[in-house]
Amino acid sequence: STASTVLMLLIAIGSMVGGYALRAVSFPSPKSAPPVGRGAQWGMFAMGSSDDPYEKIPDAKDMENGQGCSVSFNGKTPERKAAEAMVNLFTFVACRSIMNEIEGYDNEGGSAHGHPVWRGLQQALASRSMDGKFVDSLLNDEDPEMRQAALRVMDVRAAFAEEVFNWDAVKDHALEIMKEDNADVLRKHLERTVMTPDTD
Repeated sequence: STASTVLMLLIAIGSMVGGYALRAVSFPSPKSAPPVGRGAQWGMFAMGSSDDPYEKIPDAKDMENGQGCSVSFNGKTPERKAAEAMVNLFTFVACRSIMNEIEGYDNEGGSAHGHPVWRGLQQALASRSMDGKFVDSLLNDEDPEMRQAALRVMDVRAAFAEEVFNWDAVKDHALEIMKEDNADVLRKHLERTVMTPDTD
């Protein structure tokens, strides 16, 4: 149908412009508008017009220098927040690696779950927040075996981050997932706004 043809054409155009169809931009607030945050606000736009005098689209060089982004998390940059999240991930991976190691020593089956370190880490993962205080809580545990396990966790997560984890793959995966998500969001938006029931 004509509507289907138009939809496919719009999707093709959206693919050509890549990630520019939908993106977050920082722009100054209009003087007539009430103040928002620290004098800036974030908005989503689809095929935005460059005629908007308040629109500011930071280029890649500005973003690399930490400019053009008004978002912060209690004074922390997005990169800092991402780094903290990565440390929490590495801590979790270290705990699971130690638990898997204990399970590997189990030749009888089932006894690994009774190991004090395996049991302690399992309980800690289930009951404690995975944040910057997690390892410190292990290091101050009443059980001396858990205090020893905390030292092991720090060693394992450092080795994993430095020698095993593929940092380049994270960027590639993030960009790929974001590109696919943007295309999917745009496609669904066009389907909702352009597609009409066939009358043939």
